[in-house]
Amino acid sequence: MTIEEFGKTIKEKYPQYEDVSDRELGERMLVKYPAYQDMIQRDPAPQKFEPLLSGHGVLKGISELTGIAGIARGIAEGIFL
Repeated sequence: MTIEEFGKTIKEKYPQYEDVSDRELGERMLVKYPAYQDMIQRDPAPQKFEPLLSGHGVLKGISELTGIAGIARGIAEGIFL
């Protein structure tokens, strides 16, 4: 399930969280209860890294060399987050 679906499931059981977005509630619950991490399907890397990948020579080179932009995107997330 996605993080939003997880948050929505929690809201159905605990309606006092109705003012919190599904995504935020899901993230909060995962911080408090990390055992649920395995249930969550994470989104691919945010699009905000696309300009970074195209502008950074090493990451762009890795991406072009392997033909897999996901590797470079993962490296970018690890380095710059």
